[in-house]
Amino acid sequence: MIRSFSFAKPNESEDSNEDKIRVEKETLLAISDGAGGEGIGADLWAETILKHLPSLPFVSPSEINDWVESFCDEFDTMLQPIISNNPTAQEKFYRQGALATLCAVWIEGNQLQYNIVGDSILMIYNHASRSLWVANSDMPLLIFDENPFLISYQEATREDQILINQIELKENDLIILATDSIAKLLIASFFASYQPDFYQKQVSQIAQPSYLQYIDNFNQFLEKNPDFSFDQLLHQIQTLDDSNLKEYLYNLSNLGILSYDDYSGIVFSYSNVDSNL
Repeated sequence: MIRSFSFAKPNESEDSNEDKIRVEKETLLAISDGAGGEGIGADLWAETILKHLPSLPFVSPSEINDWVESFCDEFDTMLQPIISNNPTAQEKFYRQGALATLCAVWIEGNQLQYNIVGDSILMIYNHASRSLWVANSDMPLLIFDENPFLISYQEATREDQILINQIELKENDLIILATDSIAKLLIASFFASYQPDFYQKQVSQIAQPSYLQYIDNFNQFLEKNPDFSFDQLLHQIQTLDDSNLKEYLYNLSNLGILSYDDYSGIVFSYSNVDSNL
């Protein structure tokens, strides 16, 4: 079973959503978060990135940069009608380009291969062992304490900014891809719920004042809502329909534990994938 969703920021039209997702049955799952704070055409850039993902994963950073270069002309052509009569937008585009994250996984049998750039997150949760593996970092809460790496229209992505690897899946693993705000809440909820000492160790290393304020809001929420847990949050994401899930997430945003952002995710319950292909 695959559950996917993508919602614009609270009180914004869905046309403003800069997150994009792509699901190809049980073999390719991908998510991209257009960086609207920089450059121009973030949503279109994220959409173009996912549209051009190949059927097999990249095995080296140079392949990713060659791939991005292959569709830059197409993106430029699509963007021209948007910026052609807007000198300010033109100047910003030629100065900053367009930027977006990428989190993509390819699944064959029990092998999951992934390519990641930025703070769109790949997680694998196993309920039986109550374990959460986060591909991006061994200290996952700290991912959100710094500016993310991004796939750029203008500049090549450095080798150290790209995660390329694979992992062997176990029966009933839950594969989760999420853009940063959803991922941050999931990760904080898991460690606060099940590994509080490690949660505190990560929190003690957070530097950004705005992020520390978020953690303070989250901790206060947990004090008032002791029954809230990672599994409860995950259950809501998996079972609520789009309308009710959007309302649920917007309510969490109003409570201060889900950062104001577009909200997107993909959740896939792995079970003997090879026999279903």
